Amino acid sequence: MISQLFRTGTIASAAIATAFLLHAPAQASGFTSVLTFTGEARFENADTNINGTSTLNFDPFDNVNAGLAETGNNSPVAPDEVFSIEDIKLVKTADREWSLSPTEVPSFLSNFATTTNLQYRLTQFDLRQAIDDSFSADLAGWLNDGNGEVFYTGAFSSQPALLSSIGTTFSGNLDREDVASVPTPAMLPGLLTVTLGMLRKRKEQSA
Repeated sequence: MISQLFRTGTIASAAIATAFLLHAPAQASGFTSVLTFTGEARFENADTNINGTSTLNFDPFDNVNAGLAETGNNSPVAPDEVFSIEDIKLVKTADREWSLSPTEVPSFLSNFATTTNLQYRLTQFDLRQAIDDSFSADLAGWLNDGNGEVFYTGAFSSQPALLSSIGTTFSGNLDREDVASVPTPAMLPGLLTVTLGMLRKRKEQSA
């Protein structure tokens, strides 16, 4: 019986893994593991009510829709390059917490000085304000070099002066994650049906 269950679980797992791979997005070749960057920003309308909207403005001296940031000179991806970083809207979800709205910024990082076609599509930005009024965030999205996308997660942090009228410096990093084969929510019902069907068939055969 234990052997039978082991085989059933193995077959079901293999079926799911195969389905993941069939739905995996295109993978870009040549990506290294980390992109680090710094810049200046200010956080506007931070004292909004719950469900209100705030703006993380990456040009601390203007109200244009984007600012400039720079990769670190030791960044494995595009070292020592200036690029555009797009302002983002954040909805206040709780006291001292905000999340990205809308849920995607297609060109969050783009227009790199010499690395052509490099672009980061932001899909998650969860910002938190600490007791000392400094900020940190978890972010995630897809880095594209023109040949495909690779999933990169990372972190953002700033000093308390982010709340001032002229803002402050921030730093960020993005790390490659090999999770391109993770299923989308739309795939899950189909995968569950396949798995349950295989388990039912095995149970009938063993009866």
